[in-house]
Amino acid sequence: FLVSIASGSGVRRQEQAQLQPQPQLVTFRSDGHEIHAVLFRGAGAGAHPTAILLHGFPGGEGDMFGIGAAISADGWNALAMNYRGMFQNEGTHTPLHTLADATAALDYLESAGFDFVAENQFVTIGYSYGGWVALMTGARDSRVACAAGIGAGNIGVLAEDMAGDAKMRANWEDTFEKLTRGNPARGVGGKKTVEEILANSLEFDIRRQGDALSRKPVLLIGGWRDDTAPLEKIMLPISRSIEAVDGSRLTPVVVDDDHVFRNAREAVLAAVRSWLQEECRPVLQP
Repeated sequence: FLVSIASGSGVRRQEQAQLQPQPQLVTFRSDGHEIHAVLFRGAGAGAHPTAILLHGFPGGEGDMFGIGAAISADGWNALAMNYRGMFQNEGTHTPLHTLADATAALDYLESAGFDFVAENQFVTIGYSYGGWVALMTGARDSRVACAAGIGAGNIGVLAEDMAGDAKMRANWEDTFEKLTRGNPARGVGGKKTVEEILANSLEFDIRRQGDALSRKPVLLIGGWRDDTAPLEKIMLPISRSIEAVDGSRLTPVVVDDDHVFRNAREAVLAAVRSWLQEECRPVLQP
């Protein structure tokens, strides 16, 4: 298991930032529900590859960790989004709806007619819950060339834990009930959310996607002091499932921080930018 610590250059970022177009607010539909997002256009002429930035739960609106602004300076587009039922978005939140929303974002980028969006050059990058979405989408959708999870969760592990612990299940039902009452999320209720997770426990487990993820560049960023998505429980098992396949292209990065990555934002940004340029860009179709 390789551990690397990344660093970046602020000078190049400042120079290229002067050439960046302003991000624009966009909307698209997922199963008929309106989803609001922010689209960052890559600097430079022509069509660029596009990263979909997937927030945590409940996450926020707009850019995620400043990644959209940073990578657009490197010639990448970025679509920063949250999910159905979150903030201004229509509909109700569930894990299945979330996965469908990520697919709808890919459909939108393909069909919107943007002349600056390169065809078949898509990447998913997510934080926490969004890391699960990014990796699951990357594993299941052939349009995604590369996938990255920052402090990624694994809903399959949550299902496994709840299945064997009635008290934990009740606690999570209560948690989802409180979090999805309408501010900032609207859901289907704690009980139904947990039932959906348990009913899809195997399908939601990233560890079962090792073979699919081994076929494309994957970036996993974890924190040594992350108690929400502990390395030994989440990142390491995912890494092992990918590395078990010959020819896998996993880039693991571990920083000295907790789940919020507040003190390691620059290292996270540098790791993402480096991975996109060095590992992901070479595999994109021209």
